[in-house]
Amino acid sequence: MVIYCERAGDGFWAEPANTLSTLAFFAAAWMAVRLLRGLPPAPDGDRRWDLLLLAGSVFAVGVAGFLWHGLAEPWAELLDLGAMLVFLILFLISFLSRIAGVGVFGTVVVLLGVQWLMLQTGSRFSPTLMNGGVFFYPAAAVLWVVALFAMVQMRSRGLPFLVAAVVFSIALVLRNLDLALCLQWPWGTHFAWQLLVAGAMYQLFRGLADSVAFTRSEPARRVA
Repeated sequence: MVIYCERAGDGFWAEPANTLSTLAFFAAAWMAVRLLRGLPPAPDGDRRWDLLLLAGSVFAVGVAGFLWHGLAEPWAELLDLGAMLVFLILFLISFLSRIAGVGVFGTVVVLLGVQWLMLQTGSRFSPTLMNGGVFFYPAAAVLWVVALFAMVQMRSRGLPFLVAAVVFSIALVLRNLDLALCLQWPWGTHFAWQLLVAGAMYQLFRGLADSVAFTRSEPARRVA
């Protein structure tokens, strides 16, 4: 089980700052739904179910994080990590389809490749390395690939993806510093990780929402 600087016991509410900071995911989900509802109707009948599911997964990350930091039970930790993995999978499906123009077969190959990368990272490094943050390095690498691809393909419309990659990288550094700065800052830095990750998730959603107009005006070439 990952230990955080702020945790002072095993009871409920032993991590007040970490628990309260999960509310940022609820805010990000709400903003994502508002952004989705504000999009013009799609003339091609696109119901945008993938984007709605993605917004729902942001909400789920908030619920899972609240339970994990509020209860500190092993099952809640798995729920927390699982919710983030679901978000990443749903995001990649939408990104590959809407922006990269990748078909079903290509999407499956990419998802399997990402899963392989995460499994290799988990098997080669201790789960406690960097207080559990080692699992998020493959995700950071994926976001940088996404950001660079989006900037090339979409120019200025790809900026939200770049912002997300930068913010997530900063968040990962702060997550790793949680225990190291514990003496100087008793609350630790994990709460900042969650605030920034919520912001990064919203930026990824915003980039996908912007791509609706992009793909409509300049359809991507589908492959595989």
